[in-house]
Amino acid sequence: MGFDWRNYRVTGFKMFSKDKRGIITMQDYPEGTEPKFSRIHTFSLSIPFKYYHYLNQEVCFAIGPELYFTPYASLKTRYYENGKERKHTSGNVHQNRFSIGVGAEITMRHIGIYYKYNPFNVLQGDYGPNFSSMTVGLKVTL
Repeated sequence: MGFDWRNYRVTGFKMFSKDKRGIITMQDYPEGTEPKFSRIHTFSLSIPFKYYHYLNQEVCFAIGPELYFTPYASLKTRYYENGKERKHTSGNVHQNRFSIGVGAEITMRHIGIYYKYNPFNVLQGDYGPNFSSMTVGLKVTL
């Protein structure tokens, strides 16, 4: 079991924006502003079902599906307007609460790398742009 928190960040001249109906779109920053960032943040509980294969006492390879439950997600946009920092935040971004992905990892002596791919859209299809997640990272085991 594990926890995953991810930031889907935009740093160009487009930002995430949520309207009164809760629909998220990509829009230009307001005229005359300097963009900082815009992001959607998700927090998930992950339950991996991996097959572990030990090549020897120090090297291990694992692969398998992972179930995700995502109870929380938020949107935050920051930019500068007339030299002052502006911030817009919003919760309830209509994230997909349940999804299934695949994970793989290789560990050598307590240090490893991992790969996670989730083909499901991060947001519910009617409420925002369609995008999925892929993660690569380092891992330390005890």
